[in-house]
Amino acid sequence: MANFNTLSDANIATKIMNVQRVVRGILLRDNKAFVVLRRQDRLDGGLWEFPGGKVEAYESPVDALAREFLEETGIEIHVGEVVDEHWWSSPQERVTFYCAMAFALLSNIKAKAKQTPA
Repeated sequence: MANFNTLSDANIATKIMNVQRVVRGILLRDNKAFVVLRRQDRLDGGLWEFPGGKVEAYESPVDALAREFLEETGIEIHVGEVVDEHWWSSPQERVTFYCAMAFALLSNIKAKAKQTPA
């Protein structure tokens, strides 16, 4: 599988090709995946998803995943191997999704308020 280090220079290609990059982190604990509930005011609101979000133009996918995971869950992570890469396209946009393994830096994981572990 790919490594995020090979994707770090993709910011230039993103601007040229008008591609949005999204990262998701897969955190496993006791053979269960940690997921979060999408906000109701978003597309597909109310559905469960892996924590993550958009990669900003100024950041690497690794930095984006660590930032988004912390913002959404309060959990600091180490970003591991990319385990899936796929894209979705519409007439208005193309979105490339990267899923990577996430490893918690804290031994005591607690969900943020309004989040329910699945």
